[in-house]
Amino acid sequence: MTQQTDKIKIRKMTERDLPKVIAVERFVVKENPKPIWPFSFESYWEIYNPDVSYVAETDGKLAGFIVGKIVEPERRRSVFQRWHTGEPYTTPEMIGWVDMIGILPEYQRQGIGRRLLEAFYEECRKKGAVMRSVVYDNNDRFKAVLTDMGFKESNVVIYEKV
Repeated sequence: MTQQTDKIKIRKMTERDLPKVIAVERFVVKENPKPIWPFSFESYWEIYNPDVSYVAETDGKLAGFIVGKIVEPERRRSVFQRWHTGEPYTTPEMIGWVDMIGILPEYQRQGIGRRLLEAFYEECRKKGAVMRSVVYDNNDRFKAVLTDMGFKESNVVIYEKV
């Protein structure tokens, strides 16, 4: 799948893209005061070999990426799906998890992240999967993009004790 509008081209990621994607990821992580994901892109790629991965190019330069997996839900009948509402269970057959998305700062706020998310969503739709992403609570910008795209916030909150 290749999408092109104006000067932004969205296409499937290839092995040849990895050095440039790693450079984008390192820059994005360096610029963020809080960790975005728990390990490097190199480790992620080697461990998970993501089946949904796209890059964004503009002016011949790799400007951003998105990666994730389409998987079966870990549980078919989770208490989180019902909560005492009396509604029937509605566990999706497949879930497309966005694991990482990174855009170089000079290309942010140009619609590249949205375009990458749309490409990921289209892949999920083709495979009958719902699309989900875990977002840090303080990442208001990413939450706003997801909300604008029609995502709904889950009512599950994670607590931890260190």
